[in-house]
Amino acid sequence: MNVRCCLPLCLGALLCACPAHAPDDLAPGEVPMCRSTPPPAGVTSVRVQVASNGDANPTLCVIRSGTEVIWEKRGASPFMLKFKQVPGVPVTGWRPGEPGRFTLTDSSKQFPSSGTGSDQEVRLQIKEVTAAEDIDYCVATSVDCVDPGICILPR
Repeated sequence: MNVRCCLPLCLGALLCACPAHAPDDLAPGEVPMCRSTPPPAGVTSVRVQVASNGDANPTLCVIRSGTEVIWEKRGASPFMLKFKQVPGVPVTGWRPGEPGRFTLTDSSKQFPSSGTGSDQEVRLQIKEVTAAEDIDYCVATSVDCVDPGICILPR
């Protein structure tokens, strides 16, 4: 079993005195990496990179509720995100992959990756929250995941 648990992913509706536009160092249409500080108010999507061993980069992601989060992994080998609580729903148009070698017990908390070309991804629209909410999650890269976890904060 190859499982790599991640630190909490802080998702939320943080109030912040940030500029109301996307970061200037991105090409048009490029989705910024998530980070441990809230994104500027104009950012509606962020990315989290998943390594082949299940490590997530960044290990702490702070966002506002309603944000689209894209977990992406290079290569055809699938992964699954497992949450202790419901983090949100799949983005319209994105469909979870087949569970395959993973055990899928709750489709509202477990999201098998699906192929996008030669890579794998999970796309979630993070739920709306009115108060900070921590949700643990982990990235399973084979068989099963031991200690799922993430974190969500209010807008």
